[in-house]
Amino acid sequence: PPEPCLCVFDVDRTLTGKQGARAECPQNIHMQGVFDSAYGGGVLALSEVTQRLRETFCVRCYVGIVSAGGVSGSGSAERSVIVEHLTASPLLGFGGETPQWSDLVADTPLFQGQPDGTKQYAVARVRQWYAEKHIQIKEANTFFFDDRASNVAPFRESPYNARQISCASRDHATGTGYCGARLSEILPTTGTLFCVDSPVTPTAEPVHEHNEAAVPNEADQDLA
Repeated sequence: PPEPCLCVFDVDRTLTGKQGARAECPQNIHMQGVFDSAYGGGVLALSEVTQRLRETFCVRCYVGIVSAGGVSGSGSAERSVIVEHLTASPLLGFGGETPQWSDLVADTPLFQGQPDGTKQYAVARVRQWYAEKHIQIKEANTFFFDDRASNVAPFRESPYNARQISCASRDHATGTGYCGARLSEILPTTGTLFCVDSPVTPTAEPVHEHNEAAVPNEADQDLA
């Protein structure tokens, strides 16, 4: 059998897209009635990858989350929806476990409130959580995906692989992704890869340059 692998994802503008951007992100699904507090708030929009993770190499990998934001807070509908999508059959998910988030327990594969630029430390802790469950995942088989270059850069000094995503759609008001991760970006790339390294191949989807004024929101100031 292939060696165990681990796919770790950021949440805001990676597993999610900009709220309300239906025309700009037609591939995203808007979860009516589910609130997403990130960047001013709105109806939760799931990126293409969240909906179709089973079509990526991560289908055979364990998963983890490392988010700078709070993923709408403890007990939120957003957290439930995200976990549901990461554990849907045939995904390996958390190996059959139902972990709590990091605001409730110290040992977990679900990190929220992890400051930007320090996510590599949380990825190490996600691996540790699996090791305690007797699932040994090599550092070289650990893959992290995030929309911010500033979160991918520190992985250069780490033994893990990291890739910037949402390259074809950027939100320049926040310096983040816009529509979130696309299937074509979830690849087992080794080392660190940034949007500038992988020119966006022209597809039917134009490169969106969004410059709307950022909505200041105290609680979500530093969301990744």
